[in-house]
Amino acid sequence: MIRWTRRGRRSHLRQRLLPSLERSRRLERAFKLAILAITIVGTIALVGGSTAGRHGAARLALRARWAFFRMVGYPPGREEVDARVRLQRAQGIAEKTETYRGYFEREARPEWRLALKAGGMAPGDALVRWANVDGTATLSSKVFEADDSGRAYRFRPNTRSVWTSNVVLTRGLAGFFLLPDSPEVRSALARAKVDVVPGSEQTTNSWGCRGAEPDPGAKARILVLGDSFMQGMLVGDDETPPARLEKALREAWGGSVSVLNTGHLGYSPEQYYYTLCEYFDRFRPHFVVVSLYPNDVGNSLEVLEGGGDWDEAMYWINAIESFCTARSVPCLLVPIPLEVQVTGQAHQGQYPGRLSDRSMLDSSSYLNPLAAFTDEHLRLMKQARATGHSPPTSPLFNGHLKDAHLSPLGTALWAGEVGRRIALRFDPASGQVSSGRD
Repeated sequence: MIRWTRRGRRSHLRQRLLPSLERSRRLERAFKLAILAITIVGTIALVGGSTAGRHGAARLALRARWAFFRMVGYPPGREEVDARVRLQRAQGIAEKTETYRGYFEREARPEWRLALKAGGMAPGDALVRWANVDGTATLSSKVFEADDSGRAYRFRPNTRSVWTSNVVLTRGLAGFFLLPDSPEVRSALARAKVDVVPGSEQTTNSWGCRGAEPDPGAKARILVLGDSFMQGMLVGDDETPPARLEKALREAWGGSVSVLNTGHLGYSPEQYYYTLCEYFDRFRPHFVVVSLYPNDVGNSLEVLEGGGDWDEAMYWINAIESFCTARSVPCLLVPIPLEVQVTGQAHQGQYPGRLSDRSMLDSSSYLNPLAAFTDEHLRLMKQARATGHSPPTSPLFNGHLKDAHLSPLGTALWAGEVGRRIALRFDPASGQVSSGRD
């Protein structure tokens, strides 16, 4: 009884000496009650409403919660961030589903509708999934399948597909389609007068990745994470950056090399992370390459000017780095430059500057190929001028196809630069990995 009384007195004295402690506790109780009230109101509004109404009510409730966070000076936790992202994605999917249905039923030409139907892209068949953090992709269900383990979607295994072009769309829908390469689809595309991009055929292996079958027993195994740049947009299977990397390393080492291309169009760092989780134990890589592009952070041009959600992007990039570090596997970050950075002002302060500033890795694990791209661009343009055929866009990119991805010349350059760094750090004969600190 005496001990309890003494502790009570000390506690009372401590509260009188630190009155801010009691105010902090009252604020915390008020904070929790406010969050609870906002959540209850939002939940009530969600029940029984229309799809648009439910998304609108959820959006208002979420905005109120974040406004309260800002008001009391509490940074939102990871649960709050995930809730915001989930809401944005659900709303985007609902809106894009209706947009695409409206386009298909009221605006698409009858011949084009038949081609889309043959390709698994009729409303109800098409796969509408989130991409690029909070964006939305409409995909062929005969080329892609849903993935609810964190990747949203993935390639179907053992599938051959082809890119189309010269399709004029409205309502913000993409102008290129990846459709199954079958006689039925080819015939439907011909009737619709829709071109197939020559040489753009792609195949997936039994693992659902583009390229040849992976070899988990190879003496050197490289796992490449990325989006459409690594998948290889509008180029052949042997012209993707990972395929070129495999060839370059084989020439350098003269031994068995297997490079696993896990690139998927529309992927972002979150999907890179879950892709790494899926394939790491199965492939047991000696090296992990992470390809990055400004749209991993936000709108590409806005990112160059300081925009984008770097906190969200770096959360997942750092998770990839930690994953690799915990398993003693080197991770190499490789930011791909925009064509405007190669042909105009570099503007590297924001991208890729902030990537190197916020990464946890040392310089040997970071490779910025912008200088190499600039040099090669200048060499190619000089060579073209000498022949009197100067191209209007950089030969390193697909500008001639009205596309911003790497051309076969660009993929070969990327592979050469990445291959040199890997060869400097990894010895397949001994399995030893070196770094700048060695």
